[in-house]
Amino acid sequence: MWLKSLEIALAQRDIEALDTLLREPLTPQMFETLDEMKKAQFLLLEAAKIITELKDQSRATMIQLKKNIDFMRVSEQKSPNRFDIRS
Repeated sequence: MWLKSLEIALAQRDIEALDTLLREPLTPQMFETLDEMKKAQFLLLEAAKIITELKDQSRATMIQLKKNIDFMRVSEQKSPNRFDIRS
């Protein structure tokens, strides 16, 4: 059941489900055959790739947001913060 749930979470790229599954302690009794263990190993490597990829995407988004905010701050009009008595 755990292996099937992991496959589904990976296919859907469901980070919350992956988090829940990866928090469960893995025991050899969870797998009936050596093939299931190898499949679990492969799926865990794929999960690591997906998590790294999503982390990199989040980082790129944060950098772009920072650039956008900086651009908006530069392009907005400055309001005078002092009292001008010459006009």
